[in-house]
Amino acid sequence: MYFCLLGFAKIERKHFNFSESEIREAVQHALRVSREGSCKIPRPRVVQVKSIYPHPSKTYIPHCTILHQCGDDTGCCRHESLSCVPISTHRVELHFYVSTDAVL
Repeated sequence: MYFCLLGFAKIERKHFNFSESEIREAVQHALRVSREGSCKIPRPRVVQVKSIYPHPSKTYIPHCTILHQCGDDTGCCRHESLSCVPISTHRVELHFYVSTDAVL
């Protein structure tokens, strides 16, 4: 079975014999994912502050921040039945300017 990724939305399944070059490309791809996408360290993720501290009358500057997190979209485990999750967490303190809008 061969999976061909077309864009990000469609995966097409094809059945045929693998050529040596196709096998080599698949192995190279697997090695790159293992090297660059392994679930070992938290990865930077841009997060909107309001998604963490929602408040209808507050404006945060900057309105986004960068947090280093583990997740299935930041790391790939060696088996698809596993998930990339943090082993431990710690609190970080970041500074923001916060303005409060008048609520009418």
